Amino acid sequence: MALSGMRGLSVFISDIRNCQNKEQERLRVDKELGNIRTRFKNEKGLTPYEKKKYVWKMLYIYMLGYDVDFGHMEAVSLISAPKYPEKQVGYIVTSSLLNENHDFLRLAINTVRNDIVGRNETFQCLALTLVGNIGGRDFAESLAPDVQKLLISSSCRPLVRKKAALCLLRLFRKNPDVVNIDGWSDRMAQLLDERDLGVLTSSMSLFVALVSNNHESYWSCLPKCVKTLERLARNQDIPQEYTYYGIPSPWLQVKTMRALQYFPTIEDPNTRRSLFEVLQRVLMGTDVVKNVNKNNASHAVLFEALALNDLTTNFLLQTLRLYREVCSRYVDVILQLIDKAGDFVSDDIWFRVVQFVTNNEDLQPYAALKAREYLDKPAIHETMVKVSAYLLGEYSHLLARRPGCSPKEIFSIIHEKLPTVSTSTIPILLSTYVKILMHSQPPEPELQNQIWAIFSKYESCIDAEIQQRAVEYFALSRKGAALMDILAEMPKFPERQDPLWKQSSLIKKAEDTEADTAEQSAIKLRAQQQSSNALVVTDQSPANGTPRVSQLSLVKMPSMSSEDHNTAEQGVTQANGTLSVVDPQPSSSSPGLLGDLLAIEGPPGVAVESEHNLVSGSEGASDALALAPVGEQTNTVQPIGDIAERFNTLCLKDSGVLYEDPYVQIGIKAEWRAHHGRLVLFLGNKNTAPLVSVQALILPPTHLRLELSLVPDTIPPRAQVQCPLEVVNIRPSRDVAVLDFSYRFGNNVVNVKLRLPAVLNKFLQPIPVSAEEFFPQWRSLSGPPLKLQEVVRGVRPMSLMEMSSLFNSFRLMVCPGLDPNANNLVASTTFYSESTRAMLCLVRVETDPADRSQLRMTVASGDPTLTFELKEFIKEQLVSIPTALRPLAPVPTPQAQPTTSPAAVSSDPGAMLAGLL
Repeated sequence: MALSGMRGLSVFISDIRNCQNKEQERLRVDKELGNIRTRFKNEKGLTPYEKKKYVWKMLYIYMLGYDVDFGHMEAVSLISAPKYPEKQVGYIVTSSLLNENHDFLRLAINTVRNDIVGRNETFQCLALTLVGNIGGRDFAESLAPDVQKLLISSSCRPLVRKKAALCLLRLFRKNPDVVNIDGWSDRMAQLLDERDLGVLTSSMSLFVALVSNNHESYWSCLPKCVKTLERLARNQDIPQEYTYYGIPSPWLQVKTMRALQYFPTIEDPNTRRSLFEVLQRVLMGTDVVKNVNKNNASHAVLFEALALNDLTTNFLLQTLRLYREVCSRYVDVILQLIDKAGDFVSDDIWFRVVQFVTNNEDLQPYAALKAREYLDKPAIHETMVKVSAYLLGEYSHLLARRPGCSPKEIFSIIHEKLPTVSTSTIPILLSTYVKILMHSQPPEPELQNQIWAIFSKYESCIDAEIQQRAVEYFALSRKGAALMDILAEMPKFPERQDPLWKQSSLIKKAEDTEADTAEQSAIKLRAQQQSSNALVVTDQSPANGTPRVSQLSLVKMPSMSSEDHNTAEQGVTQANGTLSVVDPQPSSSSPGLLGDLLAIEGPPGVAVESEHNLVSGSEGASDALALAPVGEQTNTVQPIGDIAERFNTLCLKDSGVLYEDPYVQIGIKAEWRAHHGRLVLFLGNKNTAPLVSVQALILPPTHLRLELSLVPDTIPPRAQVQCPLEVVNIRPSRDVAVLDFSYRFGNNVVNVKLRLPAVLNKFLQPIPVSAEEFFPQWRSLSGPPLKLQEVVRGVRPMSLMEMSSLFNSFRLMVCPGLDPNANNLVASTTFYSESTRAMLCLVRVETDPADRSQLRMTVASGDPTLTFELKEFIKEQLVSIPTALRPLAPVPTPQAQPTTSPAAVSSDPGAMLAGLL
């Protein structure tokens, strides 16, 4: 900032720096804001110098974390000033204080456009910087064509064209439907021939965005990218200012290689050969040196080259016909990458390591040894645990003569990592354990007992994949030497005819995840293969009413029609590891079996109510929302319990009963981590006859990505199907997913649509904040749309302590002592989604002890949509609190129902899944 000559501003900054505490600083800031507000009211008497000085002060106060909710018009008006000092402060302060939706920005569009199309290069740079920083839709519609003209203009200096490229990139990212890029292929090819590396680097950033959206239009640019890499690799005509620790423009190399990843094939053999040479130079010329900065730059280029998946691997295996040392170097580099940057390494990378090592026998002992060395580290990334466990499971027997590499020692060092890994890694470790047993035949008794104990432990795991592996490996591991044939080493992966130019798996993955409508998703799901991965637990208890310990089989159920059921029942086999339960009510009408199987806690004191009443009965909107917004149900089979109450309970708990009727029970058990969720649906047949024509579809809202494993058409008598459901939260929303479930039992056809508890608060993670952390964040989120306030009326009366407990159940952490008013409540949490990542949310509730039926609530976050959705979610919960959370001494109502006694709760059929968790 050009602050010289502004004595008043310098004095103000000195005063702030000399404040002894935060309170003194606040008083000084309030005094200055009052002075600025008074001077702005008499704007006619202000000189341009004074206006500039006061606007600078506003920006400095804003940078300190204080709200500045006035003076915006004065800042915008400085943009039209004729002199550079005033125009500079106008542009800088406007881009800092105003967001893209601010009304004042529309007043400046004409002035900004005049500066862009004018001949003053300094003014052009200021205007382009403002437009790029804000990137609003109004700017895109009005100014994008002018920015495009600047970029391709031969009369503009490189400085202006560089800023124009970055400005256009920002507008395209924010408003791809507004920025017209039709026919830009030739223009981009021209820009990629640019000799000035600054313009070329900025243009390459724009090019990456364009080809990520649609690479088909830019085939003519592909040879240009390869020529750019050649120029950089050979260090031809690279100015010194673009050389970083001897590496020619590593940023441009990275961007260019990233652009190449979006092209699936290269037809021209000369271009293909040139690319090979570049990759060879990068892979062979990257060494580790003492200078950390040079290492970072060179490895950034190397990792981006490795990200060309099939290009690099095929280049290593086929084109260069390499000897063993280069292969070892490849493994070293990939393992270093996983070790140092595991959070940014996709599974595709370590899959390639497995394929690479499997197909090169000479490399297998070396790879196993490197994996063993990495496991010696006290803390390694989970991806490193995966690849190391796999390699040692397959090839640790090749190290048997080395110290520290006996089967027992290999098992011990891998098993030490088990408590640190997530659920998705445990199946890999179980596979490693059984491979170690296979390679150590006959195994040491101690080692065998240790591994068998682990298999036995995980036979009852809720995760179907882990449970199935544990059961099968436990059975297989008892076969002794026969294990060698069953668990032989993985065969070589088949070499594809032309893997180098096959469509990139990353591109294909992106195409496969395009959003479908709910109807398309349902059609696609029904059209998939008819085999099911659902885990089925069956009960072979007698029907004579005698309680006994029943043997439950874990089987893979194929999809079947009702007439195929008898044949399918004959094909059910019992695994060696069985689950034992006591069935106190084995008759066909008993609901107790599934409670013993799942042992999931259900809501207490539920009552029988028809689905018709749920839609149109006296309970009103709260109960009606338990079903999807469809017409009234015509089912003759009535549900057991209050569906809305069950849903509300599951919104606050991670296990319980979602739905139950005389024939079926649907339970849920869930785990949540950041923006990911894993639910298991337990579909239980309560009777001695099969349920047929079973269908379960998920109707997803647009903000969730859900994947449900297929369920069998038939659920055997007194059996239970466990169906995993994966959930990914894309953005904040209060919409809910719906389970469309139907089945036939005898002459009864039942179809229900049930809300799933994958709701907004499941993606919250409570986080404590101190006063030093809270208040700067609170002040920085100034006003709508990031900070919203509302007076909420009709709140169910409760004490502040009860409200704190309620907030904690929503995963909002109440922070006592932050608000000086004892009647107020402050809470904080972190919200996770793909769009927001980890986003801090702050809540303040002001209550009136004399009137508990209303309160004032303020919610703030860095995302406008999140702020609104969280505010509405909390308001809904306060106005209509779920029964499970209401105070123990309920507020009397004219039609209050008597509470259920403890004895009634314990015998209630709706609570039959009580008490495991």
